[in-house]
Amino acid sequence: MLRMNPLVLVGAASILTLAGCVQLMAPKAAPEVRAFASPLAQESSLFYPLDIGNHWGYENTLSIVITPTGGTPGDPSVFESALDVDLVGTEERFGRQYTVQRESDPQNGYSSDFLYRQDKTGLFNADPEPSTSARAHDVDAIVARLGGAATPSVQRAYRAAVARLMEKQAALRTAALHGARSAGIGAIAEALSGEITLLRYPLAVSKSWHVREDPLFVYTVEGQETIDLPAGRFSGWRIRIDSELFGPDVAAHVWYGHDGLLRLELQAAGEITDDTGAVIGTMVSDQIQALSEISLVKKNPS
Repeated sequence: MLRMNPLVLVGAASILTLAGCVQLMAPKAAPEVRAFASPLAQESSLFYPLDIGNHWGYENTLSIVITPTGGTPGDPSVFESALDVDLVGTEERFGRQYTVQRESDPQNGYSSDFLYRQDKTGLFNADPEPSTSARAHDVDAIVARLGGAATPSVQRAYRAAVARLMEKQAALRTAALHGARSAGIGAIAEALSGEITLLRYPLAVSKSWHVREDPLFVYTVEGQETIDLPAGRFSGWRIRIDSELFGPDVAAHVWYGHDGLLRLELQAAGEITDDTGAVIGTMVSDQIQALSEISLVKKNPS
């Protein structure tokens, strides 16, 4: 299987096809962080493990299926990659102190940082910054697998469809794991200015909350499950993500537990159009991010 930069899955631009106002975390130079224990480390006992030094590894699988107009679905093209997530220190923003979560590509040395804090009311993320677009060669690598024998016109159509689909996937992932940037502030009363409420405690079946009001993002807890992952068997809460920006061709679920993020499942679909604008098929992508390794400074109570 083709090894590819996981930033194909995570580092895309704001999505015009989803109304033009979802923007993503930008690759940037690492902030100055202080790698020492802080009062934030004690918050891990609330639910999410926020101890500096915690490490998670994930396997990313992206599957793309093309269905020609009037034809049958082709075989899935599967792409695999890896992602490392580490809590590396603290950073001050808005006069508050946050734990720095660094997501990195172990193969290409590419990383992005996100800022978290937690209290008894929930898990909060400092609003992510806008992103630049996905690297062109990443999209090209996918197109080469999907349509290497196709005509130049069909290859151009595939490339445009893949770019749109990757943007959707990136927006879904950002909404699921880091909220999504807008001009507003967090919709939950406990969230402070410049923050997003990712999880609202205590988690319970059917509990629902607005991550944002404008654009509307809603998380709903669907159940508590035991799931088998490459890293082992874990218990977590399955959460559905809905948004006014998502159409019927989009689905997003995430699983969180006392061991942190366990699993992410995203599905997005789009049309393939030729140079004249005629629809020549559909493209469906499924992304799974599954926990493959974990090392926690201390075990959270279950």
